Amino acid sequence: MRNEEQGKKMDQLIAKCWADDDFKQKLLADPVATLKAEGVALPAGLTVKAVENTDSVFHLVIPTKPTDLSDEDLDKVAGGGYQYVYEKDDSGRTNKVWQPVFESKEEEMEWAGRQSRPYVR
Repeated sequence: MRNEEQGKKMDQLIAKCWADDDFKQKLLADPVATLKAEGVALPAGLTVKAVENTDSVFHLVIPTKPTDLSDEDLDKVAGGGYQYVYEKDDSGRTNKVWQPVFESKEEEMEWAGRQSRPYVR
Protein backbone atom coordinates (compact mmCIF):
# COMPACT_ATOMS: atom_id res chain seq x y z
CA MET A 1 0.00 0.00 0.00
CA ARG A 2 1.42 3.40 -0.97
CA ASN A 3 1.94 6.04 1.72
CA GLU A 4 -1.04 8.11 0.56
CA GLU A 5 -3.33 5.07 0.53
CA GLN A 6 -1.96 3.94 3.91
CA GLY A 7 -2.60 7.39 5.38
CA LYS A 8 -6.16 7.42 4.06
CA LYS A 9 -6.75 3.94 5.50
CA MET A 10 -5.42 5.05 8.91
CA ASP A 11 -7.72 8.09 8.82
CA GLN A 12 -10.67 5.74 8.11
CA LEU A 13 -9.66 3.45 10.98
CA ILE A 14 -9.45 6.39 13.39
CA ALA A 15 -12.92 7.50 12.32
CA LYS A 16 -14.13 3.94 12.89
CA CYS A 17 -12.64 4.03 16.42
CA TRP A 18 -14.54 7.24 17.14
CA ALA A 19 -17.79 5.67 15.92
CA ASP A 20 -17.36 2.17 17.39
CA ASP A 21 -15.96 1.83 20.92
CA ASP A 22 -15.77 -1.99 20.64
CA PHE A 23 -13.59 -1.67 17.55
CA LYS A 24 -11.39 0.91 19.33
CA GLN A 25 -10.90 -1.43 22.30
CA LYS A 26 -10.01 -4.28 19.92
CA LEU A 27 -7.46 -2.07 18.13
CA LEU A 28 -5.92 -0.96 21.43
CA ALA A 29 -5.73 -4.56 22.70
CA ASP A 30 -4.35 -6.24 19.56
CA PRO A 31 -3.34 -3.68 16.93
CA VAL A 32 -1.53 -6.07 14.56
CA ALA A 33 -4.43 -8.53 14.24
CA THR A 34 -6.99 -5.72 14.00
CA LEU A 35 -5.05 -3.83 11.32
CA LYS A 36 -4.52 -7.01 9.30
CA ALA A 37 -8.23 -7.83 9.57
CA GLU A 38 -8.95 -4.35 8.17
CA GLY A 39 -6.71 -4.99 5.16
CA VAL A 40 -3.60 -3.12 6.29
CA ALA A 41 -0.44 -4.88 5.08
CA LEU A 42 2.23 -5.01 7.79
CA PRO A 43 5.77 -6.34 7.42
CA ALA A 44 6.47 -9.59 9.28
CA GLY A 45 7.84 -8.99 12.76
CA LEU A 46 6.65 -5.39 12.95
CA THR A 47 5.60 -4.28 16.44
CA VAL A 48 2.59 -1.97 16.49
CA LYS A 49 1.50 0.02 19.54
CA ALA A 50 -1.92 1.65 19.54
CA VAL A 51 -2.46 4.37 22.13
CA GLU A 52 -5.20 6.91 22.72
CA ASN A 53 -4.87 10.58 23.55
CA THR A 54 -7.08 11.86 26.36
CA ASP A 55 -7.80 15.25 27.87
CA SER A 56 -4.84 14.75 30.21
CA VAL A 57 -2.44 12.63 28.09
CA PHE A 58 -1.00 13.59 24.70
CA HIS A 59 1.28 11.12 22.89
CA LEU A 60 3.98 12.76 20.81
CA VAL A 61 5.07 10.37 18.07
CA ILE A 62 8.53 11.00 16.65
CA PRO A 63 8.56 9.55 13.14
CA THR A 64 11.55 7.89 11.54
CA LYS A 65 14.02 10.49 10.28
CA PRO A 66 13.48 11.07 6.55
CA THR A 67 16.52 10.24 4.47
CA ASP A 68 15.94 13.22 2.15
CA LEU A 69 15.92 15.86 4.91
CA SER A 70 18.95 18.15 4.80
CA ASP A 71 20.80 19.40 7.87
CA GLU A 72 19.41 22.87 7.04
CA ASP A 73 15.84 21.50 7.12
CA LEU A 74 16.55 19.79 10.45
CA ASP A 75 17.93 23.03 11.90
CA LYS A 76 14.73 24.86 10.94
CA VAL A 77 12.56 22.26 12.65
CA ALA A 78 14.80 22.05 15.73
CA GLY A 79 14.65 25.82 16.02
CA GLY A 80 10.93 25.78 16.80
CA GLY A 81 9.59 25.36 13.29
CA TYR A 82 6.22 23.92 14.41
CA GLN A 83 3.27 25.35 16.30
CA TYR A 84 -0.14 24.20 17.46
CA VAL A 85 -3.12 25.34 15.42
CA TYR A 86 -6.78 24.52 15.72
CA GLU A 87 -8.62 23.14 12.69
CA LYS A 88 -12.17 21.92 12.20
CA ASP A 89 -12.59 18.46 10.67
CA ASP A 90 -15.40 17.35 8.34
CA SER A 91 -17.65 16.57 11.31
CA GLY A 92 -17.25 20.09 12.70
CA ARG A 93 -15.01 19.05 15.61
CA THR A 94 -12.08 21.31 16.45
CA ASN A 95 -8.76 19.48 16.63
CA LYS A 96 -5.40 20.67 17.93
CA VAL A 97 -2.74 19.83 15.32
CA TRP A 98 0.94 20.56 14.72
CA GLN A 99 1.65 22.84 11.80
CA PRO A 100 5.06 23.84 10.46
CA VAL A 101 6.06 27.49 10.50
CA PHE A 102 7.67 28.80 7.31
CA GLU A 103 9.72 31.90 6.61
CA SER A 104 8.35 32.25 3.07
CA LYS A 105 5.70 30.88 0.73
CA GLU A 106 8.49 29.28 -1.35
CA GLU A 107 9.80 27.44 1.70
CA GLU A 108 6.26 26.20 2.46
CA MET A 109 5.73 24.96 -1.11
CA GLU A 110 9.13 23.21 -1.13
CA TRP A 111 8.28 21.45 2.13
CA ALA A 112 4.80 20.49 0.90
CA GLY A 113 6.31 18.92 -2.22
CA ARG A 114 8.38 16.52 -0.08
CA GLN A 115 5.44 15.17 1.95
CA SER A 116 4.02 11.70 1.31
CA ARG A 117 0.50 12.89 2.18
CA PRO A 118 -1.13 15.94 0.66
CA TYR A 119 -0.52 19.12 2.60
CA VAL A 120 -3.66 21.21 2.99
CA ARG A 121 -3.55 24.65 4.51
